[in-house]
Amino acid sequence: GVFIFAIQLNAKKNNYSKDIRAYIDSKNYYAPGYGNYIEFQIKFIGSSLNYVYNESGISAEVLIQMEIKNQDSIIISDAYRLSSPLFKDSITYDFYDIKRFIIEPGSYDFKIKILDLNNDKDKKPLEANKKIIIQELGNNVSISDIQIAQSASKTKTGFESSIFYKSGYEIIPYLSTFYPKEISFIPVYLEIYNTDKLENDVFAIKQTLINSETELELQELTTFSKHDTAKVVVFVREIDIKNIPTGKYMLQYSVLNKNMTELYSQSYEFDRSNDLEVNYQSNEIILDPSFKNSIKNDSLNFYLESLIPISTRSEINNILKITKQKNI
Repeated sequence: GVFIFAIQLNAKKNNYSKDIRAYIDSKNYYAPGYGNYIEFQIKFIGSSLNYVYNESGISAEVLIQMEIKNQDSIIISDAYRLSSPLFKDSITYDFYDIKRFIIEPGSYDFKIKILDLNNDKDKKPLEANKKIIIQELGNNVSISDIQIAQSASKTKTGFESSIFYKSGYEIIPYLSTFYPKEISFIPVYLEIYNTDKLENDVFAIKQTLINSETELELQELTTFSKHDTAKVVVFVREIDIKNIPTGKYMLQYSVLNKNMTELYSQSYEFDRSNDLEVNYQSNEIILDPSFKNSIKNDSLNFYLESLIPISTRSEINNILKITKQKNI
């Protein structure tokens, strides 16, 4: 699959300035008539920057330098200043920037530098390097990288100039693969390309969620949807994860033709933290008497605890709870 990365950038602490924090992620897309392009999404932690005051409020300013190299050749180089929104009453918020570059498929080295221009004491920029892979999305049926959003909503007319605008939607990116209990829904955005090359005028998208630890599919979240073919098909969904227990998961989308043959798939891995408990009612479980009689009472706890290495976290909690009760 397409390589996806997220980096946390940190500055060294000193006696005079704040500890700057920023996150960056990249997504691959395709635009007919333009070609493959990469989108860099940067989130600045507002409280980690230095601010200047004026009569209207306070603002931060950073210098961003990006460079994409193919072996020793510089393919893309960009440097620019970015000002934060104007904040009032010394209350600051996180803010974003998004940059897009048209780029040929291949393997590249990406470098970014970020400098807090209001930091008078420490002029060393934050730096990060990463290898990025651009896959060809324009020739055959394919899917963009999966974009998880903080929010995804239909945009109003005139909003097209916003950095968050994409195919009629305002997409505020979520730059983390960790989902705490407080998050109940995952908004998903992706694009499907070149389905107009299929023999039929309709195709299907299959959504699956797989527990990476057990490799079991969560059947209740498996969905199929029918779509008309086109050069670009935009797909936006909101996934309910409030009942998903703690664990590692893989969200997958597949393009299926009329014969339900998989043509292309794209996946996204994430971690879920949830205190959800599964309560089993023992009086509702009927055991085969021969199986029941084959296990000695003093072996029950040993057998149960032997399951821990292959159990999920919620199952482990249940095993420990049952063995403590010593209720045959």
